[in-house]
Amino acid sequence: MTRSFEDLKKDVVDKGLCTGCGTCVGSCPHNCLVMTRERGELEPALTGKCPGCKVCYEVCPGKEIPLRDLEDFVFGTRRVQSPQDLGVYRSIGQAHAADVTVRGAGASGGLVSALLQYALDSGLVDGALVTGFDDKKPYNTKPYLVTSSSQIVEFSQSKYAMVSVNELLGKAVRVGIKRLAVVGCPCHIHGIRKLQMLRLRPDIGKCLTLVIGLFCGTQMYFEGTRHLLVEECEVSDLNQVRRLEYRGGEWPGYFIAETLDGDRKAIGRHQYVYHRMLPNWRRDRCMMCLDWSAELSDISVGDIWGKDKALGESSFIVRSEVGAKLIEDAESHGYIDSQALEMEYILGSPGFELKKHSAGYRWTQRRAYGWPTPDYQYEPDYHPFKKKTHFAPEKE
Repeated sequence: MTRSFEDLKKDVVDKGLCTGCGTCVGSCPHNCLVMTRERGELEPALTGKCPGCKVCYEVCPGKEIPLRDLEDFVFGTRRVQSPQDLGVYRSIGQAHAADVTVRGAGASGGLVSALLQYALDSGLVDGALVTGFDDKKPYNTKPYLVTSSSQIVEFSQSKYAMVSVNELLGKAVRVGIKRLAVVGCPCHIHGIRKLQMLRLRPDIGKCLTLVIGLFCGTQMYFEGTRHLLVEECEVSDLNQVRRLEYRGGEWPGYFIAETLDGDRKAIGRHQYVYHRMLPNWRRDRCMMCLDWSAELSDISVGDIWGKDKALGESSFIVRSEVGAKLIEDAESHGYIDSQALEMEYILGSPGFELKKHSAGYRWTQRRAYGWPTPDYQYEPDYHPFKKKTHFAPEKE
């Protein structure tokens, strides 16, 4: 069946199912789509004539994420379903960047940055898609293609506003990248794996060498950032923002805003996340997502919560042979230091509760009332279970 961008807009965007990931833009063979901002949020838009080739519609992860099929394709096996659902994986651990500068620049242990540096230095990849801020509008997020390990630290830290990373997939191929790494949230990776499995853009699919996933409890509406800037940081004009960070300073990080006149405001993560952003500004589409730990990545990376020695440490889940070899080689070449990590520190993350339980129950409720919901091929198991450890609040 022929599908056009108008079908994608009708069935996904206009029903509130678009994730803002940019896969449709990055995979469009006719270059007639761009990412725009509607009410501050990322959405795709048509800029030329759409011939109805169906690529954008089929690769979109907004409406359909066939996890069973994708697990078969990526891993050659499917998850063992249980309340402790983390998808298909091989091992769990914790690690940090061996370089103190890289470690300090990261949101937690700088693990993603160190892995990308090793991948670029070793020739495993010759380009990587990462997230940063717009040079012209530093309060807005933006994806970047980097080709040198010296560039990586500039793009460290989490971004608590959506970034359309996948919109650069086609550009990476056009500029001659042969082996590409992508760092993304679960929705970015859903789109990438659909694109690979469906083989609608084999030129992109064959160059995707490494996929690093980020633990993601939710993304926030940019409107939440705007409110923080105006109400808490007293920035009356966003054009006065010179620099923005969501996880600046020592772990667990601060929301830091600097203006052109030299003013600097910092808000502790606990205060701005748990008292402002999470209760008020979670993206609606994220509240229907059942994937917290980037279950289709080669390796998934996030914070560690509730462990005293977790300052400057990242947790990780190895899922594929590519991910296992990356950890082993990066450590043997002195880029990272790693060790095993108990499962309870993964399950105890607030993100696990947000996605596997809260979003799972919300997804079930929405479906019961006939509201638009994505199809994951799995029914969510949101039932409570004892996680062994009761974590203390994070320290500022």
